[in-house]
Amino acid sequence: MYEYYFHTMSYGVNFLLAINKTLEELCENYKLQPQEDLYKKQGSDLEFDSNDSHSPSRGI
Repeated sequence: MYEYYFHTMSYGVNFLLAINKTLEELCENYKLQPQEDLYKKQGSDLEFDSNDSHSPSRGI
């Protein structure tokens, strides 16, 4: 019974390692930018406007 458990677990670990390696290769190939850089580029679109009626800083 334990053989089956460890055999199945090794498949799961190998699967996760393959996903990790694939993601690392994708990041290297496409040189993905950190999330902060994307936020700075779109800053005005993502930040709340102080005059916006839906702004969380205002009361209900």
